[in-house]
Amino acid sequence: MPKAIAAYHKQAKHVSKPHVTLSISDSDESHNDSDHDGAQRKRPWKGNSASAGYRPRPTEPWNSNYTFPITDNCSPIEDRAEDMGLLLSGVTLLKLSKPYGFAVDVGCGTGQSTRILVPYFEKILGTDISPAQIEEANKANDIPNVTYSVSPAEELPVDDASVDLVTACAAAHWFSIEKFYKEVNRILKPRGCLAIFTYIPDMEVHYKDRSEQLTKVFKEGQEKLAPYENEKVRLVKTGYKDLFDAIPYTDKKRVENMTTKMPMLLSDFLGLIQTFSMFQDFLKHEPEKAKEFILTTEKRFLEIMGVSSTETEIEVRLNNVCVLASKPK
Repeated sequence: MPKAIAAYHKQAKHVSKPHVTLSISDSDESHNDSDHDGAQRKRPWKGNSASAGYRPRPTEPWNSNYTFPITDNCSPIEDRAEDMGLLLSGVTLLKLSKPYGFAVDVGCGTGQSTRILVPYFEKILGTDISPAQIEEANKANDIPNVTYSVSPAEELPVDDASVDLVTACAAAHWFSIEKFYKEVNRILKPRGCLAIFTYIPDMEVHYKDRSEQLTKVFKEGQEKLAPYENEKVRLVKTGYKDLFDAIPYTDKKRVENMTTKMPMLLSDFLGLIQTFSMFQDFLKHEPEKAKEFILTTEKRFLEIMGVSSTETEIEVRLNNVCVLASKPK
């Protein structure tokens, strides 16, 4: 095992398989809805029940830059350094002391993943191919060392050998990966790092003692959507294995089985399912069957849970994968 990756692996052991709970608040307003045990929790995001005709907002689709149901200006996730433990362990390979120099977050969307890097870098650039996403990122940006730019992942507005870290959060599977890696190699300094990470949509759904039944319903639903699975989705479902293999560096590491726990309302989870690219393709080709699929899924969840309202809180567990690589000297 190359020395740099061995050092990373040693540092990352303590964060390789934890359960990390994200407490994520809605940016539009503060919600403190009671969960099924009567406790007060912040809602992950504001969604609607399937029967109310949920439509994903532009910043939310699973086939865009964000895969978690979180909204713009989502500070709680940014404040949790342990959520980025693997990434930052890799960053420590760059230099012996902080602050680090220059980071570029590719496919940054509205800047949620970009802002996580703020405490660790002197200069940060977030790029995205979508002008609308960058417009939102700029509206929310009040950090002097962070800038945003409209740019495809394969043509980054950065000088040669000038970057310490390139990241891509739940976005790399949408890039032209060979061209992206060529561009990464161009802009990284010698010994600079690449970090790409995403969650794998093989979720578990937890509620009291009904978790096994609920997870089964979700997985059955995914099987029904399988005919609409595209190559990009397969890259995610296989844990970025192909993206890892395609990295042209020998000093690289792929870490998986990092579990994230996310409390959310059932209505929000049903809304999240509707943002999956597989469902969106299903809806495009067979709209009536797609709507019936969501209504049936909602009904089955409610029956198993023994509740009448989709405003009931559940817990969704996700597996995450992180791919790290270091450019040779």
